[in-house]
Amino acid sequence: MNENPFIGAYWPARKESRRECAERITRFLLSIQDHAAFARWIPKTRSRKSVSVPLEITVDAIEQRLKTNNRDTDGTAIQELGFNLSIWNGSDEASASFSVTCGAFSNFVKNSAVLYLPPQPSPIDAASRTVLRSFLEKSVAAWDPEDAVATSNEFMTRKGGGMPWVAGGWFVYRRGKGTTIAAEA
Repeated sequence: MNENPFIGAYWPARKESRRECAERITRFLLSIQDHAAFARWIPKTRSRKSVSVPLEITVDAIEQRLKTNNRDTDGTAIQELGFNLSIWNGSDEASASFSVTCGAFSNFVKNSAVLYLPPQPSPIDAASRTVLRSFLEKSVAAWDPEDAVATSNEFMTRKGGGMPWVAGGWFVYRRGKGTTIAAEA
C-alpha cells in the first residue's frame, strides 16, 4: 500500500524579510532538484486547468512570487503573518508539492516548510530511508527549524494522530538533539 510521505520543518516566530525567505526557499529547492520529482516547479493556481509557466528557481523570481497574508479588513498585508508560497511539480503520475510560510513573527502563526513527496510504499529498505533522511537534512540546513520530521499521514495515524512534530515519523529532528530514527517502520 502506498503512503503519502512528507518532510516538514517547523519553527516559531522569526521575523525575516521577503528577500531572506526567498533565499531560504531557493537554497532548499536547488538542494533537491537532482531528484526527478523536484526538477520543475509550477505555482499553484485555483484550478489545475490553468496553464502556468514553471517557476524559475532564483532568489529574484521566488521573491516576486512570495505572497503576503492579506487578512486585515482593509485588505492590507498583516506583516506579522509573514509570506507564503505554494508550488507543485505539475505531474499527475508522481505529484509532489511544496508549501512554505516564512517570516511570520506572530505568536499565533507557526512558520513551516513542507515538501510533499509522490505517493510511495512505506520506506522499509535502507535506500528509501537514505533518501528521506537526505531530504530532512537539507530541510534542516535551509530552514534552521526547531523541529523537522520525515513522515506520512498514514504513519501519523498509526501513532495516534496529532501534529507532525509530535506524532513523529521515520526520521525526527529536534534542535539540540539532532536527527533520530523512529522505531516504527
